[in-house]
Amino acid sequence: MHQPTPDGTTPIKFYKLRNSEDIVAYEVQITETHYHIRRPLSFSVENEVLAGRQMLNVREWIPPIVCANDSVILPKEEVLFSMDVKVSFRDEFIHATDYLYSVEAKPKKMHKHPKDDGVVPVILKDPSTKPN
Repeated sequence: MHQPTPDGTTPIKFYKLRNSEDIVAYEVQITETHYHIRRPLSFSVENEVLAGRQMLNVREWIPPIVCANDSVILPKEEVLFSMDVKVSFRDEFIHATDYLYSVEAKPKKMHKHPKDDGVVPVILKDPSTKPN
């Protein structure tokens, strides 16, 4: 079993996979052949050159709405490298996983003020499509 961090929490790690995917997850256990991870999220960064900013896109790596649990065995041969996440990113990850993995079969009602929760899901529209 993995040793908890000094504050008693489960380590949160970034994994760069051989297929170029980037995921962040709770690292529960490491063996010689695999990582046992929980609540993995997939991340991608989109550069908006004209606006001079970057956008972080987050999605579930496994669909929690259809999967029986939130744990995955990740073979080490599929991982190029893993590393700790920034302390400043840790709370955002925890909040995102709590939100995304609490999804049930029927949608939850949004709070009146979603910004109070810190993480607000964003639906991006494809600019190449036109309304009917």
